[in-house]
Amino acid sequence: MVKQTTIQEVLDGHIDAPDHRLYVVRDGATVFYVGQSARPIERIQAHLGLGFFGLAGPSTLGRWIEANLPDSLT
Repeated sequence: MVKQTTIQEVLDGHIDAPDHRLYVVRDGATVFYVGQSARPIERIQAHLGLGFFGLAGPSTLGRWIEANLPDSLT
């Protein structure tokens, strides 16, 4: 099953994906990043420098999302 969300929904905490392990950050057909995690929503939050795993600050992906605000939220 495919679950689709936005960065804004991840930030708002309105999404859960307990049975998902892969995540794709994309805009339409353009894929920017593919990742694998036991907790993909928390991993995306960590990319943004949030939560326990985001203590090191935003990753390259997170900085790219920040640099493209507000468009990257949707």
